[in-house]
Amino acid sequence: MIKKFFLMILRSFFILLIFISSSCNRPDFNPLNETQSTPTDPAFSFNSSAIASYEAEDGTWGNGAIKNTYYIQDMHNTGAYSEVNEVEGFSGESVRLIITYATIYDPKKNLYVNGAYVETLTFIDSGGWEKFTTIEVIINLNEGATNTIKIQNDDGTEGVNIDRYTVTTLTTLPKNNYNLIAKGHEKRIDLRWEPGDEINQSDFVGYKIYRSSQSNPDDFIWFNKSFEGTRKVNVFSDWIDHNGRTYYYRITVKTTNNEYELYNDTVTLGITRAEDDDEFLTGVQEPVFRYFYDGGHPVSGLTRERYPWDDSCTTGGGGFGLMAIIIGVERGFVSREDAAARVLKILTFLDNAERFHGAWPHWMNGE
Repeated sequence: MIKKFFLMILRSFFILLIFISSSCNRPDFNPLNETQSTPTDPAFSFNSSAIASYEAEDGTWGNGAIKNTYYIQDMHNTGAYSEVNEVEGFSGESVRLIITYATIYDPKKNLYVNGAYVETLTFIDSGGWEKFTTIEVIINLNEGATNTIKIQNDDGTEGVNIDRYTVTTLTTLPKNNYNLIAKGHEKRIDLRWEPGDEINQSDFVGYKIYRSSQSNPDDFIWFNKSFEGTRKVNVFSDWIDHNGRTYYYRITVKTTNNEYELYNDTVTLGITRAEDDDEFLTGVQEPVFRYFYDGGHPVSGLTRERYPWDDSCTTGGGGFGLMAIIIGVERGFVSREDAAARVLKILTFLDNAERFHGAWPHWMNGE
């Protein structure tokens, strides 16, 4: 009797979903200035990235910066700089620049490549003057060992110790329509993309997110704040202090030994802007829906217990997820077909799952 009661409730959700979905006619629904990239069709190679490393103390420095035994320090002086020369640009392409540094402040320093200003970098507090961490930027270099990279203090901000410059090449993932989407909200930009075959690779570590403010972006700064640098979930919210900002993003896949481009295009985002009440409500509802839908277990479709995710699912959260899916269809967050398929997956899993006196346990293994 209890079993039939629970199944009746769940199947009523399914019927309600079909009813609501059939009344939705939003094929062009595009809330909050959504933009979408067009993926390229790159060739794929699992070859390891080429790498070249340059110690800051082996380069040049000046205007108040001095050489310590292992790094360049006193970069708080206006005009102080650290520069390395004859940097390898490989075949002349976009490369990843990794700067190893230490500081107890959050100073801003300007990055110059081959004499041209590229980006103002914020060196986040590393926790000590000799506790080194890294900041990463994607830049363009000329072919061969002909490049110069300079970090310079142009406005007299606090100091940073520069230890090492490392450049690595970027390789590409297999062709896959990742459908990278961005939405501008009130002081927030949401990113979402469809995961590809990389999530099935045993050496998959996670996604890395890069951002640029350039109108014609060549250079991207890595969001090392995003879950210690990598995240396995295919959504990300970038909280921004002001409205009226436009940003460009690039996503890469990190494996144990390599890092791959999802594709070579970037995404031009809508401008962050003030929202009216309806838009603000949508901007709250959709992330909630994304937790239940994008974060659903790949086998059962049930809601996961927590993030970072594992196979632990919750039937109580699964009920919230079913209701969120219904709202998601009505609000245009998901198509009727995709929502119906997810609900059917959940119901099928529950119909075959183990029960105790007719009831499902609160926690279940989603496998």
